[in-house]
Amino acid sequence: MQPIRSFLGKNVTNFTVSSNSVEWKWKRPSPCYFEVKWSKNVRIDLDKVISVKKVGFESCCGLFGLWFPQSQSGFSIYSVYHLGSSRWGIEQWIATCSSADADNYIRNIQFYIRLQYVNRPRSLLVFINPFGGRRRAEKIFHQKVSPIFDLANVLSTVIVTEREGHCRDYLLNEDLSLYDGVISVGGDGLFSEILFGVLYRQRMDSKLALHAFHTPDSPEVTPRLRIGLIPAGSTNAILMSIHGTDDVTTAALHIVLGDDKGLDVLSVHDGITGAFLRYTVSLLGYGFHGDILQPSENLRWMGPDRYNIAGALSFLRLTSYHGRICFLPSKSSSHPLDSTVCHVECKVCAEDVLNASEDSPAENPTTGSAGLLLSPPSVHEPASDASAPSDTEEVDVSAGDGEQGTREDAEESSRSNSDFELSPPNRTRMRKLLKHFRSTSTQIFPQRELPDECTLKPGWKSVTGSFIAINAFPISCRCGKSPQGPAPSAHLGDGCLDLVLVHKCSHYEFLQYLILMANARAPGTSPHHAVSADHLKLPFVEVHRVRAMEFIPLDRNDRPLEVTAPSTVSDSVLTTSKHSKHSHPNISVWCVDGEILRQAHVSGRVHRQLIRVFGRGPED
Repeated sequence: MQPIRSFLGKNVTNFTVSSNSVEWKWKRPSPCYFEVKWSKNVRIDLDKVISVKKVGFESCCGLFGLWFPQSQSGFSIYSVYHLGSSRWGIEQWIATCSSADADNYIRNIQFYIRLQYVNRPRSLLVFINPFGGRRRAEKIFHQKVSPIFDLANVLSTVIVTEREGHCRDYLLNEDLSLYDGVISVGGDGLFSEILFGVLYRQRMDSKLALHAFHTPDSPEVTPRLRIGLIPAGSTNAILMSIHGTDDVTTAALHIVLGDDKGLDVLSVHDGITGAFLRYTVSLLGYGFHGDILQPSENLRWMGPDRYNIAGALSFLRLTSYHGRICFLPSKSSSHPLDSTVCHVECKVCAEDVLNASEDSPAENPTTGSAGLLLSPPSVHEPASDASAPSDTEEVDVSAGDGEQGTREDAEESSRSNSDFELSPPNRTRMRKLLKHFRSTSTQIFPQRELPDECTLKPGWKSVTGSFIAINAFPISCRCGKSPQGPAPSAHLGDGCLDLVLVHKCSHYEFLQYLILMANARAPGTSPHHAVSADHLKLPFVEVHRVRAMEFIPLDRNDRPLEVTAPSTVSDSVLTTSKHSKHSHPNISVWCVDGEILRQAHVSGRVHRQLIRVFGRGPED
């Protein structure tokens, strides 16, 4: 934990506590404390108070030029202050007073904190990935984060993950009623696993469709548990986009203060069967980013440096991929090139939430202030025009003579899915849920033919061409290599993503794109209101703000490539990254939060503020 800035005084007077602040006056301490910072009048915003404790210590008093030790009592208030660049620090206010006065002051402060800030966590479930980044996650938590949790009287249950899927299985199987939030101490990969576990546990508890039966038309439910992030990974792009910094102390302080922020989630589905594949909040990237991931998997022993090596190899090859991207444009007046950046109290995110009541409930999930956490989880119904094109829309035609998997096949396959390990009681529970969906629904998920550009549903648009990269950014994805992010104007909770299409270009042109993206800076004196995005203004780069999208791989004659899609649930979310491979040389893979997704034909839609995270948004 970073050093604490201290203030010291005595003879407290005019002490008042309100729902907004703590205020008092005091006198300068004895000469032996002159080196300690001091202020005559004190005012601390109550929302910045971490905790207050009673203290007893030895001081010195003077008599005839001699100094003698003297026992004194008082109180100590720990609060946060801004260091700049979205970073926070801790300061301590130590006041000497009588024991009775100290007890009275502490009691009043604690009363107002409990009354005013009911969403501060009291018990947290912490997952630590000891293998991520530079393998320092355990050290970071115990040396920097745990002391802050103890300072705020927050209990934590710590689980060090031992394998891939460890925290996912825990979240799906164990009792979570004792916790107010789940904390990820690792990188974006661990966060992605926690995201899936929390959202799918809520779906299980709500008896909603799962896996192959979880289609783009299925409703989503906001979980009760909030998610917190402690940076210990390679890039920490999600955390930097939420806080504006990857400082560990700042991240921990946002958690203990109970800061609450709604975050958009992109659900990714198989474009042929409609089966659910992944959730993501940061990047869904095809082409260049996917080509980086494949060789980097064999270089994990190198740590974060593996991405530099794999990136150089991918740049030298610079492969382009032919396909058609269909998308539903945003209704918002904001645009990826408007140079505005999401920040604390962002008007773009707030306006979209406030305008939700003006549209249909299906199109605008119910979200709100922090008080939402005290209410039952909200159901996010999909918009009729915001889901990926389905077989009932003009964009699709009926399935051909190909085989259609039945629900019985999917259920049997789900029982034999070795990658999805459930304890016996929960396996029985899953079978009952599948049986419930089979008996209450007559829908079968057919293999769908690919959309033709001329049959797109009104409102949808499409772009056909050869792309070096197709990137969907629900958030800005800030990181050390791109301080403002590849999508600097993407917002945390506007219900949209920024779709960046990099058309086929030369090595020199693509290098220019990468350099401009890395050097994007916030000009002027108000960095969170305007930002340069010159890399998005290049002639071979196309950018759109969209609510939903679908990608179809094509051959050079614009005909859909023959790609065999998984027809059973066992080939869906938990097995695609390991067991399915492409045989066609003109097909890349998708990068989803740093993990490989091998289905080329995918669809996705954004669910506005589907989850709540501990944060406020970038401040500087």
